[in-house]
Amino acid sequence: MGIENLRRWHWAVLGVVLGLGIAYALVALGTDDLAVGAATATLSPAEFERHLHEPPVEGYARVRDIVVYPAAEGLCRVKMNLFVNLPPDDPRRSALHLERYDRRAFEYQPRVMNVKLPYAPPTEPGQTAQVGISLDEAGVDVEVNHADSRMQRVPAQLKGWAGKDPAGRDPGEKSTIALNLRRADYRLTVKLKAETANNAAGLSARFNDHPLPAFQSIRPGLLRTTMPASDFVSGDTQTLEFSRGDQSIILRQIELLDPNYTVLDYLAFAKARDPRIGYRYAWWMGRGAILTIGAVGGLVVIGGIWPTVLSLLTGAGFGRLPREKEVYDLSRFHGNSEGSPKVAATGLDADAARELEVVTDAKIRELEAELAGRGKGDEMHKSVEAVRPLDASAIEESAKEKHAEDVEFTGEFYPVARGHGHDKK
Repeated sequence: MGIENLRRWHWAVLGVVLGLGIAYALVALGTDDLAVGAATATLSPAEFERHLHEPPVEGYARVRDIVVYPAAEGLCRVKMNLFVNLPPDDPRRSALHLERYDRRAFEYQPRVMNVKLPYAPPTEPGQTAQVGISLDEAGVDVEVNHADSRMQRVPAQLKGWAGKDPAGRDPGEKSTIALNLRRADYRLTVKLKAETANNAAGLSARFNDHPLPAFQSIRPGLLRTTMPASDFVSGDTQTLEFSRGDQSIILRQIELLDPNYTVLDYLAFAKARDPRIGYRYAWWMGRGAILTIGAVGGLVVIGGIWPTVLSLLTGAGFGRLPREKEVYDLSRFHGNSEGSPKVAATGLDADAARELEVVTDAKIRELEAELAGRGKGDEMHKSVEAVRPLDASAIEESAKEKHAEDVEFTGEFYPVARGHGHDKK
């Protein structure tokens, strides 16, 4: 089957398969570098947040055209345009005769920020996504967003903690930590001193007087549970309480992490304070969206547009027209629409066929007359049995014998059939 004979549904299936293949190749190669550019200069989260909140320069925002791309493998990429001052040696500055600090010498240049998830805002302690609490001989050290290079200290109040172990502190029967937290579902992780890890079964925690799920052992000396957002109380201060059984337990570190906090959450928070901030989410660059767009695009282009273009080209003479499928014509065969019987084809000539038909009609009329004159069923049955169907082969043999009597054979070497009445030469 040639290409000109493919149906539209053939092209539709081919388009979906081809579109999915191209989309899968793009996903495998990585769409972020294609959209953002691998050679684009980068910004740190601290620089991004600082420029985001800076006042405009001559009416131009320092950061604009912010696009957040879908996260992949724990990494999120943000593309933006930064309003920067041209360097002193830039030839455009000399052409415009601008001073070094002239604000007219600014232009927008592309920048990209790569951040790990969850996103930990380094300049916004109120947007707590990651809190680390160290309990050692130096005292209590509470750090917010300690995954970034710039740490932020937050006020925290500790009560009931005992022990002077240099590695950490013992919660005793009841110890609390009061600190400011953003409402969210947190993951609570506790790191214990190795010598007391075997006593971890007696450790429990409460959050704002709500008991937390039992700790699960991640590995020796590391326990984990969850703090639901539903347990938060009104106000900024939240209280976390620890208690143990009869045996001593030394807590070295406590970590609170919101695993779902992203750059989009931070931008929504920033936009609520400054409506001039604008951003958008590149949903079309997600894996599922790319595969869907590829399949639909292939269906529309190859399954819808291409067959129409192909038919126009072949109609204009630029290709072979599709061959029409042969249909067996049954109308060439006609049935017998007359009531009288017809003589079947026997290979006889026209005279013999007419003679056979005359004899058959005569016999039929004779039989009908004989049956009409008799009344008994048995005699009628005998009469019908007495009539035998005429054999067309007998008449054919008779015609052949008659024809043979009218010819003679002559010739010196080969016999030649001639009819009577021809002169012999």
